[in-house]
Amino acid sequence: MLKFVCCMEFFNPLYGIEYDYPPREPDRVLVVASSPRSGSTFLGALLQQTREMGFPLEYHASANIAQMSGRLEPGDVLHSIIRVRTTPNGVFSLKTHWVKSHFRVLASIIELPRYYVRIRRRDIAAQAASLVRARATGNYLSVAGLKGAAPTEKIDMETAIKTIEKAELGWTNFFRANSLQVVTIWYEDDLLVNPQSAVDRVADFLGVKRAPVDVTNVPTRMQRSE
Repeated sequence: MLKFVCCMEFFNPLYGIEYDYPPREPDRVLVVASSPRSGSTFLGALLQQTREMGFPLEYHASANIAQMSGRLEPGDVLHSIIRVRTTPNGVFSLKTHWVKSHFRVLASIIELPRYYVRIRRRDIAAQAASLVRARATGNYLSVAGLKGAAPTEKIDMETAIKTIEKAELGWTNFFRANSLQVVTIWYEDDLLVNPQSAVDRVADFLGVKRAPVDVTNVPTRMQRSE
């Protein structure tokens, strides 16, 4: 059995038991395809609010697996995470930047229908500046109850821009090579201007019920300095 050990004391309430559902197998998967500091966590919190589209978070990250593993059945921890984060209508969702590790989470449910939603920013310079700040401080989230700082390595603006551009190019090539249908949510045009409409588009894409969202009542607030 795999044992996941976090390198430091770290607790993120988004991975807490209060966001679990009664365990069940999913019948479809939503992947939020992102790049660093794109607004993906805020989008995921809005999708969670509907209780129709899972809670897309980074379930492939070792620190998050370690936090959740203590309350789950021993054995296949990743599969247990998938089961308790699947909404009653059968949707499991996750978010990931352009890395291959998200396929590790999907390995046991690879045959299921998969839907991709891409979150992007038009202002790459502002996105890169946000990434530089996050790396400098270890402050990636604004969440009540967050404990500890994420492991971090400082970078400069040039490196941050290259990191974001590489991630975006990776997703673009992946979607093109696999001829995938993708819903794209723009941070500036959609998430900031009309988040309800953005959430409704994802619901329609997945074929689930639309549900109202309240941007003032999500567990993580958008970091406006981004």
